[in-house]
Amino acid sequence: MAPQRGAEQSNLNQMADESRPHTPCSTDGSGPLGPFINAIKTTYNTPSDLLLVVALLVVTLASSIAIIRQSGIVPAHPMDQSFAESANLHLIRSNGHWEFHYPSLQNSGGITSSLIAGLYKLIIPTSHSTLNWHIRILAMVGYLGSGFLLFQRLASKISTRLLCLALLASSGFQFLQPSSELFAASSLSLFVFGAMGQWPVWLASGLLVCYGLCKVELTLSAIGLVIFWWIWEWKDERKRWLIPASASLWAALFVLPAIVINGKNGVVGSRSWEAFKVKYTSLFHPHQIQPPGSDPWGYSHKTIDKIFPKSEHSVFKLIIRYPRMYIDYLALSIVQSSINILSTIKFLIIPIGIYLKRRWPLPLKLRFSAICLLIVIVLGLGPGLFLGFIHSRYVMRYFALILAVLIPANLENAPKNGWLTPLVWTCCLLTLILEFICLPTIYAESHFL
Repeated sequence: MAPQRGAEQSNLNQMADESRPHTPCSTDGSGPLGPFINAIKTTYNTPSDLLLVVALLVVTLASSIAIIRQSGIVPAHPMDQSFAESANLHLIRSNGHWEFHYPSLQNSGGITSSLIAGLYKLIIPTSHSTLNWHIRILAMVGYLGSGFLLFQRLASKISTRLLCLALLASSGFQFLQPSSELFAASSLSLFVFGAMGQWPVWLASGLLVCYGLCKVELTLSAIGLVIFWWIWEWKDERKRWLIPASASLWAALFVLPAIVINGKNGVVGSRSWEAFKVKYTSLFHPHQIQPPGSDPWGYSHKTIDKIFPKSEHSVFKLIIRYPRMYIDYLALSIVQSSINILSTIKFLIIPIGIYLKRRWPLPLKLRFSAICLLIVIVLGLGPGLFLGFIHSRYVMRYFALILAVLIPANLENAPKNGWLTPLVWTCCLLTLILEFICLPTIYAESHFL
């Protein structure tokens, strides 16, 4: 018998009611495309929403033109964007037998980012000289579009939505390479949007697994999100088993072919060691009087072998056998990570502090999103800090979610007083100005953030 709703109505049903526009002519979408139809209906609900859509289209068009002005050739390995070129889902017959190159989780594009690029290349004709344009524009559209939907869901005022969109667009993060970072950000934003909007569990869980398999370092945070989502929906007896079952099935669907085709290399590898040695030499390179070379990436393997001869190419063994030297590295890594984080969020650090010290309650939709944000920051950024410093592009994955939680919480839900709203607006506008100043640099150095 179907579970009774009434008093035990799920938390996310309440969130959907909070965020859904109530209009006489509103109707629910049905069928497999129902969630997307409903999302479009809520987007075009009022003339002010239509204005925001026009702004989004203008930003998307301008960003596409900017991307096309750069090279359309995918950077070669070892640049992380090279996954777009190597992703190949064609079934090839060679030497009398069939070959199929399924992506590995340890690749720079992970499993799902490589699958997205591979499927795109199967459907849309591309060439060696234009492929990078295709993949970057696809990732950019997903990044801006998913962030826009998130702002629509969590912010109720047109001014707040427009401010969030302006901060997202002027950040320049839509130009970021590798595009796997943008695919991860888009999947995460769509999961949060869909979970709050009562999308089917199979669809929301698929987006969540897609996020977790975009890059190997995101897997732990995806598991944390599944557990939190399951606990949040515990009162719904159907979702109590459907959430873990759907997430497990999606994970198996993506990961098992990698294991079958590539063996254990489909999910495990030496990426953590490769990341550590490059980050180590990059951090200490500027402090050397006579470094072994001009490029710390190029001489990292020789340097690490000399400094840590007993590491056996294992980060764990290195920490055990050289604890003091590792602590020195970790201290410098924390400082560099702090600088990178501050340079990314800029004056938004002040509204973040206000939010953390708040004494006012938040609506369910913001509470759900805020806890999701906390999980991905702790589990998505925290573990990587022990292997290397946090790049600006790592924070970028969560920038849309940071804006969608932080700004509405401070501007729309805080108690009305004489100083809070002007302070938050001032911080946002100063951040916007700095973003415009930094935009040419981010655009030119999109692969080195």
